[in-house]
Amino acid sequence: MDEPLFGQLEDRGAWFRMPGRAATQTECRGPRTGALRADGTESVVLLIDRDGCHEFDVLHRALTRLGVPSVRLGESDLGAFDVEVRPAEGEVVLAGRRVRPVVSWLRHLGPRSVAAPAASGTTARELFRADSWYALVREAAGLAPHRLPGACPGRLEQLRAAAGAGFAVPPTVVTTDPARAARAFGPDRVVVKALDEHAVEVAPGALAFAHPEVAGQERAARWRGGAVPFVVQPFVRHDEEWRVHWFDGEVAAFRLPPGAALASRTGATCPVPVREAVPLPQAVRRSTAALAARLGLRCGALDLLVTGSTYTFLEVNADGDWRWFERRTGTAPASLAALTLLRRLHADATGGHARRTDLLGLLRAVRV
Repeated sequence: MDEPLFGQLEDRGAWFRMPGRAATQTECRGPRTGALRADGTESVVLLIDRDGCHEFDVLHRALTRLGVPSVRLGESDLGAFDVEVRPAEGEVVLAGRRVRPVVSWLRHLGPRSVAAPAASGTTARELFRADSWYALVREAAGLAPHRLPGACPGRLEQLRAAAGAGFAVPPTVVTTDPARAARAFGPDRVVVKALDEHAVEVAPGALAFAHPEVAGQERAARWRGGAVPFVVQPFVRHDEEWRVHWFDGEVAAFRLPPGAALASRTGATCPVPVREAVPLPQAVRRSTAALAARLGLRCGALDLLVTGSTYTFLEVNADGDWRWFERRTGTAPASLAALTLLRRLHADATGGHARRTDLLGLLRAVRV
């Protein structure tokens, strides 16, 4: 008897170590650029993500070149300088710099991401520190009238909403007895996957993955259950896979070979080939927009299986990365879509106007 997914989690050699802050990252307290209110407060785009995730580095540099002030924070900034949050004024003070978040985007960061200082005291002290800093970034992000990525309900609500939005969805069972569920779906292969996230941060910056596993009935019959609820679905035969990035009306999609959704997606170490960026058919665009509306999701990455003209929804990840897709295709459609959204929301919040600009040329100039 064996337990699905646990072999991955316990393989310490496969744990992924998040890279640290790149030398090219801009300090959060960099030069002021435009959008100053009469009291000297900047109306900014607040970007909060892990140090080693470079999606926001690209956007921060591009926004600066456009004259849209932004603040980029990562876990190494937490505790590195004095911070005040002033809810009545809707302001945050970072090392003496007063900013008013009008657009905020919080990705990936959680209590487990906040590393304890080397000289920290008891475990209780470390946990309290981590919880407090995570609460602060949530509250700071919550000051903005435009908050991204929006709500992202769990897997089961996603599937119900996707069916209502026009996507095909696989039959699904959540169970503590995956072997029995596999028999019920038989005789073909089944997929078992996590009900929540596909990774666990076992220590600050160290991720243990639990990617979906495909199994035939012989292997599935040996699965032991009882300790953990798993998602079990019949394997959906497909021609290719699409990753669709949704940015509140702006979209970018990438085509992948079959099986890519079941492989590791860990940035530079990821072996999955990406075929190309693809235009999104209008029917899929409409279903994506309808799904986002049903979920209250403003940004997210959808995993779709394509079989002929049928698009089967698997899940949506509010924190889905896109830079490694762009690096492998030599394109920047997702960064362009995200930049377009941030400019629009900032202009809306400040009463300004997002003037016409060659955004793709700008992204190239800031080293996408």
